[in-house]
Amino acid sequence: MLQQRLPVSRGLPFLCATMPPASSRKRPRDAVELDGDAANAARLRRALSRLQPRKHVVRADDKASMLRVLQLCGGNASAAAHRISSRTGFEFVTARDLQRWAFAAASAGASADGTARRGRPVCAEFEAAVKASLTLDIEVRSDTPSVTIPLTRATAVSAVGSFSTLPAAANNIVYSYDVIRAAARAVRALPQWRADPRVARLAFSNKWVRGWLRRAGLRRLRVTSVEKVPPPAAAVAERMRAIVARIRAGRFAPCDVRSADETGVWLASLPKHQYVGAGVRRGTAPPADDHARFTVLLNGAADGTMHAPFCVVRCSAEGADLSKTRVLQRLRDVDGFNADAGWSLREWQRVLTTRSRTGQPTTVVHVRPYLVHSPSGAVITLNSTAWMRTAEVCMWADVQLAPQQAASGRPALIVVDNCGSHVTPAVEAVFREHGIALELLPKNMTHALQVMDLVANAPLKAALRRRRSAALFAAFQAHKLLQRAAESGAPWAPPKPRLADALRAVFHTVAAAGSSSTTPR
Repeated sequence: MLQQRLPVSRGLPFLCATMPPASSRKRPRDAVELDGDAANAARLRRALSRLQPRKHVVRADDKASMLRVLQLCGGNASAAAHRISSRTGFEFVTARDLQRWAFAAASAGASADGTARRGRPVCAEFEAAVKASLTLDIEVRSDTPSVTIPLTRATAVSAVGSFSTLPAAANNIVYSYDVIRAAARAVRALPQWRADPRVARLAFSNKWVRGWLRRAGLRRLRVTSVEKVPPPAAAVAERMRAIVARIRAGRFAPCDVRSADETGVWLASLPKHQYVGAGVRRGTAPPADDHARFTVLLNGAADGTMHAPFCVVRCSAEGADLSKTRVLQRLRDVDGFNADAGWSLREWQRVLTTRSRTGQPTTVVHVRPYLVHSPSGAVITLNSTAWMRTAEVCMWADVQLAPQQAASGRPALIVVDNCGSHVTPAVEAVFREHGIALELLPKNMTHALQVMDLVANAPLKAALRRRRSAALFAAFQAHKLLQRAAESGAPWAPPKPRLADALRAVFHTVAAAGSSSTTPR
């Protein structure tokens, strides 16, 4: 009764003064027991601190309906909130929520999908000018209708050369937040933006830069290659139209058109990331031999079939005749590459006319030993550099492509990049001898047009990194057990990866994507 007769400003202090001290109040039995146990009390406080107020997600159409109710109530937020909160499921809506939504809708305007945008209004024209100062996109329009080629079971990409919009060059210098800030300040200094109040108040903080990146559709990637100068856009479009015209003129089915690309594989591929504690500033991995590398040529058909890989490992011998090397014979002694597993050792030889280092044509007999897997058709050969050179490209046509074409009884068209080993007269003569059509992509456009480079190389290398991480885990567990048994502080030195392990990872990954069962000769 006393609280009802006193004003609020006087009643609350009076009640606080007349209440008994906290130590003499009767508390619940559970509270007394928890207070008596300091550990339980601390755990209770931590558990209560994790409780967060429940957040209600309001759909865009519901928010628009509530703003309509606010409008029908003459802008009276309290009356509108009273009516809305009386509906089941909307008890949480307050007058303050309605005022905030109304203010956001009035200040930011409606977005393309009709919902109100939250946050500070954005000057889209200014941000577009900032992006234009940092990137340069050149596009070539083509009237050629698009052709869809499925790359995997669930992926489809426009066919080589048939694009409604063909990216010929994409120069990008967005390398850091400082570069973005410098570009934004330079654009703001232009006459058309100097007096704009929306731009003048921007501080270009980290939060603004993150928002600009999101709105500009840019994401961060690791720099893993050097940018090459592409050919003129018109030449790119013309080359791609020629490839599509040959596919149509030859009536090649999707299973007849293959994309092929070689990629370097390191035996000890380092993991991309490492999860560390708060005080650690750099991720590390055990040392490995960076020169332990081999090359894998991947090729897949337009119907999504991945064919058997062609691998080139390194040997110490040089020259055209490598029949005396023992690398592949030692590999046969490793479990999984012997005759019982379907591997057989054979020899390839062919007379090829190539150019020497001085540019003079030379005719030499090239001899290469190779291992072939009879169920899958995978091939392992060697040379002194572990790269696909002219002799290896001709060997690929002889021992893999030609037998597969003969077994299928269908024509074949191979699309490769403009690498120097692909454009020699010797390669063209070998492909012509087998009746295999060869088409070259435009120079320096592999990153944008080579199908294997876009969808196959990255999963292959990711599989190798996963295998390497699993091997490091097993070695680390063995090292910990050894340390506990011997009670010594010996440093951890994991065994170096073997060539056989990396080759098995390659074959397993390609087989998972669906390899060809054709057996080469």
